[in-house]
Amino acid sequence: AGVYTLPLWAVIAVATICLFYFETFYEIIILGIIVDILFGTSTQYLEIPVFYTAIASVLFILHSALKKHLKF
Repeated sequence: AGVYTLPLWAVIAVATICLFYFETFYEIIILGIIVDILFGTSTQYLEIPVFYTAIASVLFILHSALKKHLKF
């Protein structure tokens, strides 16, 4: 429900916090897809919006790399 009611910056902030709170948070990629479907715009080169999905994927990959080096 947060994707529909909260501002986009708040959704990204909460998703990033949840990324570090939970061990594996695959939902961030699904969240990126949903946000792209609802609010994304197509680019000149791609007909499908992928901006937030790409950001979510990069955050997930960075999280996986950083989680190995950080202690929680």
